[in-house]
Amino acid sequence: IYRNFFEGVSGRGIAVGFPDEVNLIWDAERMGLHWIWKNEFIDAARHWTGRGQGRTTPAGDQVNRLETWTPLVRGDSIDMSWPGESGRELGYRFRGYRLSEAGNPTFEYSIGESKLQDSIRPLGVGGFERKLTIARPSQRQGIGLIWRIARAETIESIDGIYKVGEINLTMDGAEGEIVPFGSQSELRCRIPAGQVVTITQILQW
Repeated sequence: IYRNFFEGVSGRGIAVGFPDEVNLIWDAERMGLHWIWKNEFIDAARHWTGRGQGRTTPAGDQVNRLETWTPLVRGDSIDMSWPGESGRELGYRFRGYRLSEAGNPTFEYSIGESKLQDSIRPLGVGGFERKLTIARPSQRQGIGLIWRIARAETIESIDGIYKVGEINLTMDGAEGEIVPFGSQSELRCRIPAGQVVTITQILQW
């Protein structure tokens, strides 16, 4: 785990490298999965010399950007205009992260009274399994949340697999919807109602 400054990420990026040589950066300002890539992790040399200034980038390849925005916001319309503010600016609170016995991270944050856990584990060299769990207060279990998952030139749905650039993505626990965005497309989903909801993503590339 390496916490420092990364290109294109807020000052609250958390990089995680796994033994299977799949890696990620989770942004604790926007509360989302910003980058995933394979092979080499991070070259932190610039942060270990002099005053350690500057931002670094993934050292590996097959780099894919995902949620470069705040991925979950309150709303009921799947094609709603997306706020430009970070989650932190919208009042979300980062609650830290914990590691499983295997060293896999679960990032925790809150949106108002709702508590969220973003758990990610590697699937060998093939990609990641990601479980997003939303716990709402019992009296507000229908509060509307929209998840803006990905953007690409084209997004296709084939036999339950969403093809987003180089990424093949599946979801269990919610239905994805492809939304036009200018000359591109976005994959979004409505978070189902319920006091506790878990959505599982498989990301392979």
